[in-house]
Amino acid sequence: MQQLKDLIKINNNVNVNNNIKTNVNVNNVTGIQVHNTAQALCDKFSDQNSFQYFCKVAWKLPEHIINNNYEMAQKGHNPVKLFVYLCNLDMAKLC
Repeated sequence: MQQLKDLIKINNNVNVNNNIKTNVNVNNVTGIQVHNTAQALCDKFSDQNSFQYFCKVAWKLPEHIINNNYEMAQKGHNPVKLFVYLCNLDMAKLC
């Protein structure tokens, strides 16, 4: 009986960290929307190898941020690399 009381006491003293980053869909998009956005980015950049990363971007960032980053990236010497950099900055801010 004492062990049970000790276990309950331990469980009641546990601090819960609610600031854990998870793969939560903060963008409220469906899987089909993520796929379509990622495929559109692959087509725009002519880069099918980045499909998985573009899925991550479409999952985590709102479409207007993705479009803004795409427009800014087109002005750089290496658009794909600049797009990835800009999206990583935005994902770090939002997540």
